[in-house]
Amino acid sequence: MSGPKCSSYILTERQRRLILEQQEIELERQTIELQRQKDVESVRNNISELIKIVDELDEQLKLAHELYSRTGDAQAFINRSNELANNIHSIVESYNSNSNDAEISSIAKKETDACVKYAKNERITLRSELIAIKEKLDNTIATDIDKGFQYSHSVNTKPHHTNIDITEYTNEVISRLIQLASQNLPGGLNKEIDSAINKMSGIDNMDFLRNFNALTISPLEKKCRTYLSDYEQYSEVYYSLLARNQALSELLNVASMSVCFSKDTIRELDEANRVLEKKLAAVAEESYIAAAIDEVMSEMGYTVLGSKLVQKVGGRRFRSELYSFEDGTAVNVTYSTDGKITMELGGLSDSDRPPTSKESTDLCRDMERFCVDYDEIESRLARKGVVLNEAIYRMPPEEQFAQMINVNDYTLKQKAIYMTSKRDRLQGVKKRRECNI
Repeated sequence: MSGPKCSSYILTERQRRLILEQQEIELERQTIELQRQKDVESVRNNISELIKIVDELDEQLKLAHELYSRTGDAQAFINRSNELANNIHSIVESYNSNSNDAEISSIAKKETDACVKYAKNERITLRSELIAIKEKLDNTIATDIDKGFQYSHSVNTKPHHTNIDITEYTNEVISRLIQLASQNLPGGLNKEIDSAINKMSGIDNMDFLRNFNALTISPLEKKCRTYLSDYEQYSEVYYSLLARNQALSELLNVASMSVCFSKDTIRELDEANRVLEKKLAAVAEESYIAAAIDEVMSEMGYTVLGSKLVQKVGGRRFRSELYSFEDGTAVNVTYSTDGKITMELGGLSDSDRPPTSKESTDLCRDMERFCVDYDEIESRLARKGVVLNEAIYRMPPEEQFAQMINVNDYTLKQKAIYMTSKRDRLQGVKKRRECNI
């Protein structure tokens, strides 16, 4: 019975359930750790964004202070800008000085998120006020130039347009866009809003304004409202699926999906997660079966001599563990990627060669002795929840299956004792020679 044996094993329902429960626990732990890392990254990105906004405020305040020094106007703008800058500085100093990522929590993320949202909303409002400041400053400069004043600051000296209808129309549209921007829109839509506001602020023709509103603003508003509606309904599902995808990918050591929120990406994430879950379950089952075999072999007195990895041209991979049987012989256990497990007994050699006639006879006797062990191996595996799924082939202990195993093909963990071609039949003792690795 105990020539080469190839079988496939599966887990009992109870053991599979236990593994899935452990897998969920590990996924939860991994998800929490990944979320903490994301919080740290988000805080760092928020701090960078806030610093950029402060730099922009500094440039805007130069114009406002210039107007204030000339006319006494823009005081409200200056106060509001300074208040925003002070709030930003408070948050930046609080978290930017904290270099220990482990101390950055989800609370820090919420605080910096809120500050970024507040700062962006204020920035949009201040930008609309800055338009009026620039116009007043242009008019003041035009008057000063007539008096011989040389203004050194680079500003837009476009003649002031006094059409009240255009101003009111522009402010009304900008107000709607600012309200949309104050909500939870992605960066891409916020950039579109910023761009639309900047373009609209430079238009001084009512007909052109209405066309711009119809062709650019209205579609943009519709896109934003659709996004916000979908986000309100499905964002919780999206973030849950995204976190699970990242945790699954981390455990499987594969790249996670990088997708922005939308109903389509929710479906993509769900489908991808199902595939990853099945793969992770298969990997966990294979790992458990391999560990169970290793435990059983160890319990029965087998020790691991070495191991090797083989990849065929077609991509199939094989992993082999070499377990000592008796001095000069070993059992080679090979795991293939299709779930098959093959056990073969052979003599140990330091070269690729066939066994001699005497070695074949001795190996055949060893196969018969291993037969008893093999039955015990399967019995002990069953007690660990690993049962036979299919006996693909089980060859008898015949000399035609005798083989020599070249230990040089393996990464050895301990000394290997070779089987020699000379046998002392009278004493029944195998002669050996030891190889130091």
